[in-house]
Amino acid sequence: MLAGMRPDAIHACVTTISPECADELESLHRGHGSFYVSAPVAGRPDAAASGRLASFLGGPANAVERLMPACKSYSTSVTVISERPRIANVMKLAINYNVISTIELISQSYIFAEKCGLPLEYLRDFYQQLWFAHPAPKMYAEKLLKRDFAGRGGFVMTGGLKDVRLMLSTAAEAGTKLEFGEIAERNLSNAVDKGMGERDWSAIHELARKKAGLA
Repeated sequence: MLAGMRPDAIHACVTTISPECADELESLHRGHGSFYVSAPVAGRPDAAASGRLASFLGGPANAVERLMPACKSYSTSVTVISERPRIANVMKLAINYNVISTIELISQSYIFAEKCGLPLEYLRDFYQQLWFAHPAPKMYAEKLLKRDFAGRGGFVMTGGLKDVRLMLSTAAEAGTKLEFGEIAERNLSNAVDKGMGERDWSAIHELARKKAGLA
């Protein structure tokens, strides 16, 4: 790719990668005379299709400024995080860590409620009306309630496992632990091993229900 890039060109990486990988890319581009900008996005496929993603940028200020019109073409919000590309990747991993932690929390809460005889609709209403203002947590509360884990238009198990492992390796590099992430990694890995790799990553709920003795 570098061989085909002219000096002063910009490589914007929108996918979820490790901060370490961003460091390597930044170094390669610096040696080539081109620019590297980490530009990870948040949003599901339908948001991407309609230009409603959230973008988080990390890179040299002049490259970020030049890149801004392109990012605004597919994003409703563009946030400049740092001149260090890796920090934008840390932001994306932190966001996705909250997503997977929320799935784990709702799963445990639904199982507790179901085992105790509490109708799940009441807990679902609490999530949707009082706790979560963003549509994504509301969507997962509904998916776990209905046990609708088809991978269509969502985030498949194998992709989720890759991202959680990136979170854990980045936390280890920083000298800390993401304990919910360790739980999620075990569950996601187990689900993939059981042939659930193409289902939505929220399908870890099914394995937890079986452990609790629920059909």
